[in-house]
Amino acid sequence: MTARIAGLGALVLISIAGCSAATNDAPAKETAKETPRTPAEVLLASVPDEKSGPYHFTVSNIDGKLAGVVDAPRKAMSIGITQKEDGVPVTLDMKFLILDSKSWVKIKFSPSNTPGLPRIPAKWQLIDPSKIKDKDNSPLAYGEDQSDPGYAHEVIASAGKVEQTSAGHYSGVTDLGQTGVEDIVDNAALKAMGGKAKTVPFTATTDAKGRLTRLDLKVPAAGKVKAHTYSAVYGDYDSTTTPAAPAAGEQQKAVSAVYDMLNS
Repeated sequence: MTARIAGLGALVLISIAGCSAATNDAPAKETAKETPRTPAEVLLASVPDEKSGPYHFTVSNIDGKLAGVVDAPRKAMSIGITQKEDGVPVTLDMKFLILDSKSWVKIKFSPSNTPGLPRIPAKWQLIDPSKIKDKDNSPLAYGEDQSDPGYAHEVIASAGKVEQTSAGHYSGVTDLGQTGVEDIVDNAALKAMGGKAKTVPFTATTDAKGRLTRLDLKVPAAGKVKAHTYSAVYGDYDSTTTPAAPAAGEQQKAVSAVYDMLNS
């Protein structure tokens, strides 16, 4: 599980199976945005950063999907996870709401009558950070790297042979071993890929204002992992409603079962 939460759904489902300050040095993203020249630099500059938002996102991988809203300037984020883990007869729908230093979670299982499932109220569960063991990798607060939930910056920054195929359309290859992102492929799959991991093809599109709208990464088969497409879709820039705190009657303090799952 990473601080960006993309791997949290798998962790929770595994646990269910067991039951049953500013500097003068500009960041790489900012440098790319200031002086884009090559297609790779232009594409890298299109990725949302800490000044972007609000916008919708959907991130799809072989084991599930994330969808939500990011408003980086306001440090607000909503995340919905739908995931089905092999060997677990349950589909998990989990929603997170993160507003600066506060966070809530809402959890639903299907089918809900599966033996061994914890009982969790339908309301938003307000998380107490003091009850979370792994604070660095849990959804407790908005982090500096959450403006790009699909890891598009890592994919493009590790790319070679980036070409603009037409207006707003790009293609290239990336080295998955250089991205450092296990939520795209884990270390076992990366090792099984061998040399193929160095030239994984992708396509990307941008809107009329040069903002990233889609990235599709063609992940090759490796070990037990089938060939599949990893996708990050970003859109509705500046026209999306910023996530807000649940009304008082729609939330409560998180029950113990929530902490048992998040700490497993």
